[in-house]
Amino acid sequence: MKKIILASCLLLSANLVYSQGCCSGGSGSPISGAAASGVLLENQMEISTSYQFISSHLFKTNNNKDTVSILSDTLRSDYLFFRTDYGLSEKLTMSVALGYFLDKSIVNRNESYSVSGVSDLILFPRYNVFNFKKENHRTELTLGLGLKLPIGSHTDSSLLVSNPIFGDIYAYNPPIAQLTNGSQDAMFYAFIFRTYPKKKFSVFANSLFIKKAFNSLGEKFGDYSSMSVFFSKSLPKNFGLTAQLKYEHVGEIEAAHGVDLVNYNVELESTGLSKMLFVPQLSYSKNGFTYFATADLPLYEDLNGSQFSTQYQVTVGLSYRFLLKEAEIGGVLH
Repeated sequence: MKKIILASCLLLSANLVYSQGCCSGGSGSPISGAAASGVLLENQMEISTSYQFISSHLFKTNNNKDTVSILSDTLRSDYLFFRTDYGLSEKLTMSVALGYFLDKSIVNRNESYSVSGVSDLILFPRYNVFNFKKENHRTELTLGLGLKLPIGSHTDSSLLVSNPIFGDIYAYNPPIAQLTNGSQDAMFYAFIFRTYPKKKFSVFANSLFIKKAFNSLGEKFGDYSSMSVFFSKSLPKNFGLTAQLKYEHVGEIEAAHGVDLVNYNVELESTGLSKMLFVPQLSYSKNGFTYFATADLPLYEDLNGSQFSTQYQVTVGLSYRFLLKEAEIGGVLH
């Protein structure tokens, strides 16, 4: 019979607790793919998918400025993100998205974890507050209010020890080796856009705040917030180049009253972070299709306790926009 291990049992292996505590933070945002977006035209649909690869064996302890490379310790994630948007009106767009991990794993000298499967379902309507046009430029502001619903498991466990008397004893995987944080979270979004069509240049910004809730284990993952500024230039032959400066902050994990996070392989002091990233993006668009590739390059990291540092994070994807039906103006289809 499987038994979930208690705190007293965890104390039997100090190495196990430490190695899991070093990566107990979990991810902050479930969104991957195109970095910023407003609303679609009425009756317009966009279908998009992206693949995000994350890998690191760089480790930071006690927020030292220098990271240490530990070749035998590796954090890896292969994440697919699917999204469908539909323009309900010229001001309101509804987005439905789903995340899927092909693999989410941690490998080190003491133990390894690997999970795969569906993570979260995201319902994300966006409303265009204003869209102001002049001869030389256009400005728009879009706000979004969404909900993240966990689909995958947040209670996966791994065999710790097999005893002929007590049977198999299992320990919860650390949060970073779970498919989801297991809570229903509120998402708040803002997007402001300014384009200069004659110069084929755009500047825009977005912000995302995810208010986390407690899951069934009594864990509350730290709230996630990000702010980004983008500079985009259209290039010849349908290519585009975008430069993004992105700031991210993830709060520390909290426990409900009477809950000991040690039972869930969490070291509280090793959760929470702030970082600044430079994210270049190259895109190619033709016949409604857009292909894009991005890379996250860390400029600054402030990690609490002992955590993996950002090393390799790349995203590639494509999207396709089309009209389901033409707009009707004055009784005539256009």
